[in-house]
Amino acid sequence: MISKLPALIIWDWSKTLITDDIRINHIKPMPHIPYILSLCKKKNITQCILSNGDIRSIISGIRDLQWWYFKWINGYISTDFFETNKQLNSQIEYKPSAKGIHQAVEYFKCSINDVWMIGDSSSDQFAAKAADCEWKFPDEEFFSQFIDMLK
Repeated sequence: MISKLPALIIWDWSKTLITDDIRINHIKPMPHIPYILSLCKKKNITQCILSNGDIRSIISGIRDLQWWYFKWINGYISTDFFETNKQLNSQIEYKPSAKGIHQAVEYFKCSINDVWMIGDSSSDQFAAKAADCEWKFPDEEFFSQFIDMLK
C-alpha cells in the first residue's frame, strides 16, 4: 500500500525502466513506464537513475527513448574504458551499497524519508535498506497503485 508520494525516486535501469538489455540494439520500455515518468514530472517528483550498469549505455538509451526526466544518473564506466578511468570508477560503489542513494539525497537536499528506490533485484532492495529508504518492487500491483496516486 502506498501512503504518500515521494519527493525523490531513484530508479534502477534494466528490467525496471526497460525490458531488453541495452547492449542489444533494441530498447523497449517496461509497460506503464513512459506514462509514469510523465506523471511524476507533472507532480514535480525528482527522478534519478542508480544502476550497476554502464553509464554510457544508459545515457545512450535515454537519448534513444528521448526520456528527459532524469536529473541525476549514477553508473559505472565499462571495463574497456576502465584503465584510463580508474579514478572515476574508484569513487563508485555498486549496489547494494547505500552510497549512491546517499549521494542523491545529499545532492537534492531531501530527507531519506521522502525517497523511494524502485528496482527489481535484491541489490536494489538491500541498497534501499542500507540507506533506510523505501524500496518498491516494480510489479503490476505497485504500478497500478502508483498511477492512481499520481493522477
